[in-house]
Amino acid sequence: MKKLVAGILALVLATPLLLVGMVVTIMPSWAAPEDGSGGGRSGSSCVIVPATGGVAASATGGNTPKEWQAYVHEAAAESGLPAGILAAQLEAESGWNPRAVSPVGAQGLAQFMPATWSSYGNGGDPFNPRDAIAAQGRYMGALFNQLKGLAAQTGGDPVAFALAGYNAGPGAVEKFRGVPPFGETQNYVAKIKAKAGSGDWTGSCKATASPGGTQDIYPHKDAPFCNTTPCAPGTANPESGMYYRECVDWVIYKLNYDIGSRAPPYKWTNANLLNGQGMAYQWRNQWQAHGWPVSATPVVGAVAWFDISPLSPMGHVATVAAVNADATVLLEEYNRLPNDHSYGQFTMPATQVSAFLYPPPA
Repeated sequence: MKKLVAGILALVLATPLLLVGMVVTIMPSWAAPEDGSGGGRSGSSCVIVPATGGVAASATGGNTPKEWQAYVHEAAAESGLPAGILAAQLEAESGWNPRAVSPVGAQGLAQFMPATWSSYGNGGDPFNPRDAIAAQGRYMGALFNQLKGLAAQTGGDPVAFALAGYNAGPGAVEKFRGVPPFGETQNYVAKIKAKAGSGDWTGSCKATASPGGTQDIYPHKDAPFCNTTPCAPGTANPESGMYYRECVDWVIYKLNYDIGSRAPPYKWTNANLLNGQGMAYQWRNQWQAHGWPVSATPVVGAVAWFDISPLSPMGHVATVAAVNADATVLLEEYNRLPNDHSYGQFTMPATQVSAFLYPPPA
């Protein structure tokens, strides 16, 4: 049996096999941490979640003007979008000219029209780089949240929809149920996504401890976990409806934590998040039943969902801590070896995640 399982595993690169109380996984060489921190690859370009999510960003180098790199990372944290997207967008909008004015009156690095600036500028100056980049993050985050439901309905790319909304207005995206058939808008979206995907826009980042001093925010890290059949008394978490120290319990806690629900009774539990169908392999179906966005495009705070049904009926879920410009994602998770029923970080190509389940509405 072990030889058969090993043979199957060899066909699926880096696929985890997870059972309640048991974890088997293959760790390819590119996934090994280089700095002992448990996650990330030194030298990769990335944007890290805000301090509420557990890791902080440190940026150096890259093609973004050095004096504005921190502003781009702050805007990325505000919007939940990759810093590479925002940086490439600023390049497309103004060529990094903070004094730019278009023939129709768009102003500054982010080329805001005065009416839009009045809603997202927060009283700042569109010609001030920090104010402009911060407003860009706020506006892109608002567009992403407005249009991600449409993207889920149509199978479209929510990042592309947000970019198109920035260029042509969200009404046009909703009217055409996708990127509008305007040459300028289609070229705009394609140019930004291609440039962001080149991996040269945001400086090197490294996962570091949050201001709280630890990246593992899970409050039950020392609780007894299920390693028998049936599970022993005391291993079930009555606050979530899951079992302690399983991947699913971590993700439910993290979703609550990110929206400020940090003490019981929590906003989300197995009952209302998943209709009591809490096994990891069932999460995508439950998301779709709610009408919540499911996408191949990663965003910070999303659930990384793994369909490994040929190997295990259980599946696996993790949370996205960072979206890297080299097309990898940094995941935070519980119960992946060598972190048996404990916290760990793992960097892997986004394409090896079966789907990204975007955070449900707060």
